[in-house]
Amino acid sequence: MELALRRLRFPEGKIKNLKYAIRAAAQDALRDACDHFQMGWVDLGKTSSSVNSTHRQSNKEHSKSQNKSDVCMVCKTELSQTEVDLLKGNGIKLKYCNEHLPKHFFK
Repeated sequence: MELALRRLRFPEGKIKNLKYAIRAAAQDALRDACDHFQMGWVDLGKTSSSVNSTHRQSNKEHSKSQNKSDVCMVCKTELSQTEVDLLKGNGIKLKYCNEHLPKHFFK
């Protein structure tokens, strides 16, 4: 990073092409954030069949374990099937029981 800044500066200390330096820094920050939160990684697996098959298997295992461990995020009680259906019907991915479900989640 320090070396890159040295290349962007004139000997007097002024930055060359400030507009492009800011643009590059913003793009780097966005790229790092996407990598950190693994955004778009599922799409990358579609090109390789071996990666895709392992991804499908992990999804199946994840969904099986998810069905067994549906508990409310607040009170840690197990959710009934009607509560799970209510969450899925409204497109809510976070697990809440009827008592602790925030009202602003309903569309």
